[in-house]
Amino acid sequence: MSVGEPPRYRRMEKPGSSASPACAASRASSIRRQIFDLLNQAPSGIKTVVIDFPLVPAVDVTAGGVLRGLARSLKARDIAIVLAGLRDDVRENLTAVGAEQDLGPIPAHRTIENCLRHVAASSPMKIPG
Repeated sequence: MSVGEPPRYRRMEKPGSSASPACAASRASSIRRQIFDLLNQAPSGIKTVVIDFPLVPAVDVTAGGVLRGLARSLKARDIAIVLAGLRDDVRENLTAVGAEQDLGPIPAHRTIENCLRHVAASSPMKIPG
């Protein structure tokens, strides 16, 4: 996607839910795989992945670890993660597991659109004109 084009993003289907920790870890790993599958199919040049969290009630240590690992893996590919729709308590969970070390600042209540504007504003690319 070049600067000036409307943002394009794909929504992933939410995997089935369950309350057990083993299922939570499996869901987190499944989402990580889906993100990499989408990135591998996407055109080159993707620099940011926005993950929408409005329905996430909590992030436990396992899910936080998977998210941190995902952030490190993507950073190695020069891709950043931005989180949208975080509730205050979920942001606090992420902070408690040290996610800011890999994600940077984690503000709550940003919409996807706010995240995309933030990314566009901080992009070093210039709009031709």
